[in-house]
Amino acid sequence: MLTLSAIAFTIKLLLQAGSTIPSLSTIAFGFRPIVIGYLHLVLLGVMSLFPVGNCLYTRFIPVNKTVKTGLVIFCTGIIINEVLLMIQVGSAMDYISVPHADIASFVVACILFTGIACINGYTTTKQVHH
Repeated sequence: MLTLSAIAFTIKLLLQAGSTIPSLSTIAFGFRPIVIGYLHLVLLGVMSLFPVGNCLYTRFIPVNKTVKTGLVIFCTGIIINEVLLMIQVGSAMDYISVPHADIASFVVACILFTGIACINGYTTTKQVHH
């Protein structure tokens, strides 16, 4: 999880550095899907994966089959989300609409929710009561 977060952070830094080039900056800020993809990369890829990875590393979240399944589902949802947004970026540059992009985004959101629910469901039902 921490490695995935570091990869997402590296991609974020590269994209940020690339946006300092004026011609790329115009493209980057001219297309809404690029901005949304960048924000999702930062928020899902860095700001979500790092705390979860840290909780796993410190054993705050126990590692078991249910948690592993939830993590795989959540990470898969992040990757699908980024791919979907990049498809929208490519089509937006040609002023082509991606059919059913809203439904696909909803399905990805459900995948992300399912992953977090698996992780959270196990951790909240297995807490020790003092």
